[in-house]
Amino acid sequence: MTAHLLLQNALLVATVMTLLWGWSVFRRDASVVDPWWSIGFLLVAIQTLLASGPAPAKRLLAAMVALWAVRLWAHLLWRSRGKAEDPRYRAFRERFGPERYWWVSFFQVFLLQGTLLFVISAPLQAALANPVAGPIRWNYFGEAVLWWGFWLFAADAPWGLATVLAPALMTFLLLRVSGVTMLEAHLKKSRPGYRDYVKRTSAFLPRQPR
Repeated sequence: MTAHLLLQNALLVATVMTLLWGWSVFRRDASVVDPWWSIGFLLVAIQTLLASGPAPAKRLLAAMVALWAVRLWAHLLWRSRGKAEDPRYRAFRERFGPERYWWVSFFQVFLLQGTLLFVISAPLQAALANPVAGPIRWNYFGEAVLWWGFWLFAADAPWGLATVLAPALMTFLLLRVSGVTMLEAHLKKSRPGYRDYVKRTSAFLPRQPR
């Protein structure tokens, strides 16, 4: 992550929020910002990905951000259709007065939400700007967590705790049979330098390479 890219993303967020603020002044409705907040994360993710170069893990992360952002955008947009300004913003408008709130809202709503968006998206920016990002490294760890999560859902059901064999077996298969073991054996033969990578990198638990 470079200072130049951070500045680009900050300018992108500022531009989006300023345009939304202008639209809210025209509509006299500050709540227009709500559906579009998630899209701001997607725009930052796309700009960071394009600036730093694609990789499988980066594409997957960007796709997940897109699914989350578009789903939330559509949900909030549908929920707000035909409705007046959100009561929260309407209360602020009444407190500050309509003659002042058009410019107060820029700082209180749009600049604030833009700042939060930029700060909260920091992990996304760092991950998508990672210059050494290559293959998707946590597939197997994530798969194991998924199955342990299924078991937790069953924990309060009759005999649910007894089904612990299922996630334990899946974890064993991922680690010792069809997952990590087979993949590493193949990559050691097909990719030069992969043996050194294995010595420095955890095969399953996500942590920084040695």
